[in-house]
Amino acid sequence: LRGGGLNILGNNCTVYDVDVSDNNACTDGGAVYVKGNDATFYNVTSFNNTASRGGSTFIEGDNVLVHNCTLDGNQALSNGSDNSGRGGALDIAGKNCQVYDLDVSNNHADNDGGAMYIKSDDLEVYDINSVDNSANLGGSTFIEGNNIVVHDCIFDGNNATLRGGGLNILGENCTVYDVEVSDNYASAEGGAVYVRGNDATFTNVTSVNNTAAKGGSTFIEGNNADVHNCTLDGNKALYNGTEGSGRGGGIDIAG
Repeated sequence: LRGGGLNILGNNCTVYDVDVSDNNACTDGGAVYVKGNDATFYNVTSFNNTASRGGSTFIEGDNVLVHNCTLDGNQALSNGSDNSGRGGALDIAGKNCQVYDLDVSNNHADNDGGAMYIKSDDLEVYDINSVDNSANLGGSTFIEGNNIVVHDCIFDGNNATLRGGGLNILGENCTVYDVEVSDNYASAEGGAVYVRGNDATFTNVTSVNNTAAKGGSTFIEGNNADVHNCTLDGNKALYNGTEGSGRGGGIDIAG
């Protein structure tokens, strides 16, 4: 059912210097399942695991800390139930979490978050290298929550069937800075980044050669959006595959 390699129930667990690869779980955590607050994961290597949620790792709890890990080639496959097929490598549900210094590449989720699905208020994500992931929403990363900060990350070459080829954020008061999001694709909105929520701030974002129908690079739906000191070059908004058929080649803001 859960935790193909490791299943932990309890608060204040620490997992480090562990290899959990080629595992399978029917529902949550193909390699690792944790339910409890104050979990810490570091120096974990996790390849080729499969589950419905959290192809490699599923953590439910507050104050989660995940860093210095490599989670590659994992899958979250839909089983037809609600919320399945999310978090190809990592699925976190909690508050006040930190995720940093990860390589999450070549992962897939049938629905949300090809590499990572995170539902957390007061979340910080940084120093992430995320390449060649795929999902329906958030080809690399899907985040739901308020007061989100994402910085010093690379989201390149990811693919979303619908929205947010590299990054999909739902929530108020998100800040994205010092991020590279290039060569991503979404069929609908936000070839690189899709944001729905008020008070979004984008600073020092480099976004090159992304494609979507609306917002070839970036699509933001919300009031009080602040976008400055960014480079959005060579992006395309293509609705029917022809030049000029879409809306907002570089950026599309509705608020």
